[in-house]
Amino acid sequence: MIRQTIMEAAGNLLAAWQRSLLALLGIVVGAGAVISMLHAGAMARNETIRQFRQMGTDTLILRADSTQGMGNFRLGDIESVPGNVPLVREVAPFMIGGGPIQHEGQVRNAGYLGVTGNFAEVARIPVAQGRFLNAFDRFELFAVLGSDLAEQLSTPFEPIRPGSRIRVGRYVFEVVGVLSPVLQNPMMPVDINGTLFLSIPNARRVMAVAALSM
Repeated sequence: MIRQTIMEAAGNLLAAWQRSLLALLGIVVGAGAVISMLHAGAMARNETIRQFRQMGTDTLILRADSTQGMGNFRLGDIESVPGNVPLVREVAPFMIGGGPIQHEGQVRNAGYLGVTGNFAEVARIPVAQGRFLNAFDRFELFAVLGSDLAEQLSTPFEPIRPGSRIRVGRYVFEVVGVLSPVLQNPMMPVDINGTLFLSIPNARRVMAVAALSM
């Protein structure tokens, strides 16, 4: 009985082999399409989660859009917040400006960000070369460049790297670090890749509006 059934099935397959082949091919293609869709969905989900984590799920940005900046708040007032508010671990005040930057005949207009030494850690910004600014650099003429800005100011014979010198306004700054490329963060007020980072005291020297933005 079983043998007869198998022989009849085999005979039917041989008799309609083209239809059977197409049916099998459809099953394979359909299964492959479902697997591909599931894989693409998992990749998209993982990428979305990674971007949200990079933005900082525990980070809050306060921005003053008026020309008066943070009003009567001084830098010391803001930096004392973690000591007075237990739920705040770190603060990273900044100033926003912009203007021309010169290096070996190359001139580019870029955004300036005056920051404190812990800004890179709070904003989760990786450094490709050198280092970021620290608390001891407040009055030193040191600068850090985003990856795109460093590339734009580089020349074939003088690439921007730690030790390079750039002119900002009337001042010549030494580059101490170049950042790694990062995805645009909608929480950040600037494009990190195209920004020049200075200490807040130095930013006040070259910015038209010397008020804290956060």
